[in-house]
Amino acid sequence: MSENGRTLFIDFEFTMPDRNSRRRGFYQEIIEAGAVLVENSKVVEQFSSYVRPMRFPVLTDRCRSFLNISQEQVNSGISFKDLADRLKSLGGSKNCQVVTWGNMDMKVLQHNCQQASVPFPLPGKQIDLSMEYKRFFGDQNQTGLWKAV
Repeated sequence: MSENGRTLFIDFEFTMPDRNSRRRGFYQEIIEAGAVLVENSKVVEQFSSYVRPMRFPVLTDRCRSFLNISQEQVNSGISFKDLADRLKSLGGSKNCQVVTWGNMDMKVLQHNCQQASVPFPLPGKQIDLSMEYKRFFGDQNQTGLWKAV
């Protein structure tokens, strides 16, 4: 936990290209977001929403099948700007540390912010819990979240 006791746990799902497709200019976009804000070891706020992709709004068959997310769910989601605003309201101070499983959530968030010309909303210390798990248990490879649980 951070010194002031504020930690934001986040998890995102992203778009993915079809296996055999070479979509020109494709990049991953956040299509589902979950966040839990913990203060002094207590959950104080939770957030979950679908997010409408900006550049590639139509989900691929692979993406819908793999993530079990429908086009309708994503279409009814919030805009990426609304997601960034919500993340900023939850963890937008340098005193709030951000915890993810793996490094892709923060990489994709950063890239999506650049693509949308939106300021990065989470300036606090970032912790990749999968790397902490790897160090603690001495694993050679990164462990998936379901296996770790």
